[in-house]
Amino acid sequence: MGFLRKRIFQIAENRGKEIADKTANLFDWTAGGTVLDFGAGIGWLGYEIAVRQDLELFAVDIKCYPFTHPNVKPRIYDEGHLPYDDGEFDHAIVAFSLHHTKNAEGALREVQRVTRGEIVVLEDRLKSKKEVPFEVVKDVLANCFLDRITFEYKTEQEWENIFESLGLRIKNKITFSTGSLLPMRHYGWLLQ
Repeated sequence: MGFLRKRIFQIAENRGKEIADKTANLFDWTAGGTVLDFGAGIGWLGYEIAVRQDLELFAVDIKCYPFTHPNVKPRIYDEGHLPYDDGEFDHAIVAFSLHHTKNAEGALREVQRVTRGEIVVLEDRLKSKKEVPFEVVKDVLANCFLDRITFEYKTEQEWENIFESLGLRIKNKITFSTGSLLPMRHYGWLLQ
């Protein structure tokens, strides 16, 4: 493995572990179940959470990206209908991907359809729409491997309005920050 590839893997692994540490209180799932990682990206966070919770991981995204975790093989889907049966998964993780979808409510409705248990949503924290330019710059830097990026940032209230419109109840909510060089603020919701 070349130096650059090894360094990127190390950064991705550290970020996955940092976020898993900071969101651990959202996850209290029975071991041995299944979890869908929707919008898995490079898969490091979903892998870390699945290992810690002793869950079988199923990843899905619109493409397979460079630097994907070697134990994560995302299933590709077309941003429409998820290729799974109703209630197929015990739980779902939707981490930092809804703001990259063209229809966040439709995407979350699909995750809800295929999940019979709780859903954890992690998203970037905006206090107002004035923060969108900073988020765009941060996202472009963090996701430089994406060939197209959709930016559909929402405020806390806008996300919670979507959850409510889908009949999802907030069981727990946290705020947390990650990164040191480029600090990032986030929300985490446990939905049922």
